[in-house]
Amino acid sequence: MSIRLRLALWYGALLALVLGATLAVAFAVHVGTHESDVDASLRGSWEHAVAELDAVGMPMPMPMRLATLTAPTQAASAPTATWLMSPGAAPVVVGDANDAVLSRFDASTVGDGLRDTSVAGGRVRAYAADVPGLQGARLVVAASMSAFDASLGSLGLILAVMGVAGIALAVTGGWAISAGALRPIAKMTETARAIALSRGFARRIEVREDGRDELSELGHTFNHMLASLDDAYRRQQRFVADVSHELRTPLTALQGDLELLARGQLPPAEAAATLAEARQETRRLARLVDDLLVLARADSGPQPFAGKPVPLDEVVMEVFHELRGQAGSRLQVVDLEAGVVLGERDRLKQLVLILTDNALSYTPGGGTVLLSLRCDSSESVLVVEDEGIGISPQTAARAFERFYRGDEAQQLDPAGTGLGLSIAKWIVERHGGSIALGPRAPHGTVVAVRLPAVAQMESKVVATAA
Repeated sequence: MSIRLRLALWYGALLALVLGATLAVAFAVHVGTHESDVDASLRGSWEHAVAELDAVGMPMPMPMRLATLTAPTQAASAPTATWLMSPGAAPVVVGDANDAVLSRFDASTVGDGLRDTSVAGGRVRAYAADVPGLQGARLVVAASMSAFDASLGSLGLILAVMGVAGIALAVTGGWAISAGALRPIAKMTETARAIALSRGFARRIEVREDGRDELSELGHTFNHMLASLDDAYRRQQRFVADVSHELRTPLTALQGDLELLARGQLPPAEAAATLAEARQETRRLARLVDDLLVLARADSGPQPFAGKPVPLDEVVMEVFHELRGQAGSRLQVVDLEAGVVLGERDRLKQLVLILTDNALSYTPGGGTVLLSLRCDSSESVLVVEDEGIGISPQTAARAFERFYRGDEAQQLDPAGTGLGLSIAKWIVERHGGSIALGPRAPHGTVVAVRLPAVAQMESKVVATAA
């Protein structure tokens, strides 16, 4: 069942409930008011008849043949009659006693007070009581309710027909109105179907800019989602293209080296150089694949964070000793304070290695790379400074994008993949920190990593373990 039909039926059901209750109350009030008027008229006629009898002033018991009564006032325009009865005497009857319904009414069987009596052809409403001061005398005033009951039946039928017609009209109107209200949803469905078939995430839903209702808000949200999907899809396409390009370069070089070696015609010195080049390309390919695996895990969604207290100063010194052999005096630790962070030791070491290796790769001979670590009760700040080629504001703004490399960086280190800083940013954010990159005066680059101390990190670990 469609939402449109459900809305129309719910609207009709609600209206049926409200309309039914309203008509039922109106019908009951009408019946109650009419019968109250009848009851008041019957009592008034009974009291008037008693007053007439009292005005005669004859001794008691009074002979029934001497009793004189005037015809009672019709109760709510209904045929009405009065019976004065006494044991052993014929009753005195005045009024509309010859009415088709009242003529079948036996006044002697009516109990005291207001009573309803069913007779052939209708219903009789009567008020009966003994006459005060007249021993054995009983006075009954009755009205035929047949015309009123017939009118009630007609009224009930009219109200029922009006109610059904109103509900049908409401359902029809609800069906028509819901079509307009749900039109934006139909457009969303059409757009989503078209996107699924064509993968054209650039499409958007037409939404009124001044719309303030829920459907307009849904349309804006849907367009924002499409924009995000479009951006993600374009990034994925660019990523696949970049990966293909980065893999093709070492694979092509490796294939050429292997073909040369397979011919067996190279002099020993050239064969050794070709083999060394093949090994270098293999290592580059393995490094690229490892980096891609790290980023694939980062994109796969939140992952468990196995954080433990890690002395960050020890990690910095491990990296320093590992790279000091190839860097020599170009790599220096200028300021190292003891600091503990909550994290994954291997990831933190990978972070320091990436930043330090990047700084060494883009710092020509003679320049130095400085490592420093400053710690306090709230955070630990790792700073890596170099005297290399520097970085422009435009390059700094895109430095953490995957496969992005500035022109000078590509010239200085053609073997780079452009994935290191992306991985570094993921590691920092996984540990609840931040990373910033910018130029260093008078030349060079500075990278600052801020990681929360253990006490602060424990409160963030659940939210940042992504």
